[in-house]
Amino acid sequence: MSSGALFVQDSRTGVKYEIPIRRNAIRAIDLRRIRAPTGEADRADQVSRGLRVYDPGLQNTSVVESAISFS
Repeated sequence: MSSGALFVQDSRTGVKYEIPIRRNAIRAIDLRRIRAPTGEADRADQVSRGLRVYDPGLQNTSVVESAISFS
């Protein structure tokens, strides 16, 4: 089965999220719903666009769906 859902609970807020899985992948944009708690002291944590994804070397990143990225 290559589709379903990923369930995530943010330990900072206790909020639970359901991220759809399609073709054994999640869309990074779906992580935007996960937000830092308001009132964080560190300005770097106050990102209005939601959770950022860090992928050094782009080893787990694909910008298009292709035979190479979905092999």
